[in-house]
Amino acid sequence: MKLRILVVTTSRADYGLLKPLVEALSAESDFEVLLAATGSHLSEHHGHTLDFITSDGFNLAAQILMNPPSNDAAGTAQAVAAGIQGFSQAITGLSPHLMVVLGDRFELLAACDAALLHRLPIAHLHGGERTEGALDEAIRHMVTKMAALHFPAMAEYGRRIVQMGERPERVFVVGALGIDNALNVMPLSRAELSEQVGVDFNQPLALMTFHPVTLDGEAEALRQIDEVLGAVLAQDLPTLVTMPNADPASDVIYRRLLETSQQHPEKLQLRKNLGQRGYLSAMRYATLMLGNSSSGVIETPSFALPTVNIGDRQKGRFLPQNVIQVPCERAAISGALAQARSTEFKESLKGLSSPFGKGDAAQQITQVLRQFKDRLLRQPAGLLKKSFFDLPS
Repeated sequence: MKLRILVVTTSRADYGLLKPLVEALSAESDFEVLLAATGSHLSEHHGHTLDFITSDGFNLAAQILMNPPSNDAAGTAQAVAAGIQGFSQAITGLSPHLMVVLGDRFELLAACDAALLHRLPIAHLHGGERTEGALDEAIRHMVTKMAALHFPAMAEYGRRIVQMGERPERVFVVGALGIDNALNVMPLSRAELSEQVGVDFNQPLALMTFHPVTLDGEAEALRQIDEVLGAVLAQDLPTLVTMPNADPASDVIYRRLLETSQQHPEKLQLRKNLGQRGYLSAMRYATLMLGNSSSGVIETPSFALPTVNIGDRQKGRFLPQNVIQVPCERAAISGALAQARSTEFKESLKGLSSPFGKGDAAQQITQVLRQFKDRLLRQPAGLLKKSFFDLPS
């Protein structure tokens, strides 16, 4: 009997990370992968990234509509409520043996609540991390306590999961799936990428991704994006910027990005989606990266790409040598951009390797799930019975 694994993807970002795992699991005769898409995948405003999944040849077992009716706390809460009902129906209809989730998006509150109530074990990727500037911090730790199996990206994060009372024998340090992609996805050539994106990658170019800091609110989001754009417009380096996540206050940031790109097209080019291959290729050819995306922390070391991480959104994460941390203030950002472009800083990154794994996370996760297959088939609810692991006093 095959083990039915329900893999949940909420956005273009986590789909790109989950793709190598979906491919590895699908290649196993013992597993049946059931892919469930929700969140911004089903939003036309965010580029309807569902198309990326189907164009990769994957069949969708479920589509759970939970786009917020408004871009505020009340709208997000309504989306979570709708998502719980949608995931409950999907679980009932698909009868999976295990749910796999990645990260800390608010959509996971719905998916994991439904799974727990249905006594469906959860495997959680990227637990134990810290992002003190975002609501994601609390959501990530909530998912950890609901999950039965844990796949953190670093040993430090694994220790933190154990510190939360999870059993060490349920915690498997496998690295980050983003490194699987960075090392194994065939890049587009500069010419192919330039044609696809409509920006000349034969010239020096900055890559930017800036999301809302979800604990700060709309007024602060507007201040922050204005500080960032002030620094971007002051430098002589054209910048390609991608669309922010579907979080509260993202519309404020998107509108300002759109206005600025229309007013200063020679300085700023906005694209909703580059696609996974396009985004990784852009990292490979860019002069530097700036913003506050986790991709700027996790994937960029594999390309020795100078990166300016701005503000509190990633506060608490381990920062590799290529990442310069600055407050969200125009002068500080400008100084960091100059440092990132300096010959001395670029020379210091020669030979840099990623601290987040060797590019085999998908294979390691697949191997662990293979070990748990019989147990999940015979008595899946048994994995939900977890004794609290107390640290030595």
